[in-house]
Amino acid sequence: MPKFKLTTFRADVTPPVGHPLCGGWYDRPAEGVTDPLFAVGIVFHLPGEPFIEYQLFAQQQRPDLFLAALGYGDCSTGYIPLARSYEEGGYEPTDAFVSPKSETLMRDAISKLLRK
Repeated sequence: MPKFKLTTFRADVTPPVGHPLCGGWYDRPAEGVTDPLFAVGIVFHLPGEPFIEYQLFAQQQRPDLFLAALGYGDCSTGYIPLARSYEEGGYEPTDAFVSPKSETLMRDAISKLLRK
């Protein structure tokens, strides 16, 4: 099973004073922000170059969180296609160093990682 790394973060995503989201399109921009915005989420690293479906799967597992799946968390095992990708063809599954079984391993590991 792939080993994933989990990183949580909290970031102030309040637009800077003068930014359009902060009233910057008015003649007199806002002088300050009374309701700062904070983003709380999870960043996790996946091995290789995973297909976007792994990110979408993770979001389905935890719709209550902002999730960011990052590839190349292991110096790259190459493409990690879905099992069906091998039948569909294309460059990525042809050049992948993993088998179609990797999709089940990836989904199981993502589910385990994101359990509440």
